[in-house]
Amino acid sequence: MRQAMRCVVVQEVFPDGLVAQDGRLQPGDQIIEVDGVDMTSATHQAVCQALRRPNSVLRLGVYRERIEAYRTSPHARHDDLNGTPVECTEQGMFRS
Repeated sequence: MRQAMRCVVVQEVFPDGLVAQDGRLQPGDQIIEVDGVDMTSATHQAVCQALRRPNSVLRLGVYRERIEAYRTSPHARHDDLNGTPVECTEQGMFRS
């Protein structure tokens, strides 16, 4: 039986902060690794402590769910929605 991940989810990125300037971390991202340490079972406090360590470079493993565009018909394309292209992110883990 597989155990569900319990991750810390990014709720907000402050517009004037370093994270916003970098642009890779987004609200909704799940932090699963900090500097090579698995955070999938860590408490919120443990993840915050890991993120606050004084490092010049922080390596994160992040899970971002793929967002599917709503389709009105089985043959609709992403750019068929009111003429506005919909950007979908890749599912999986990336390192920032």
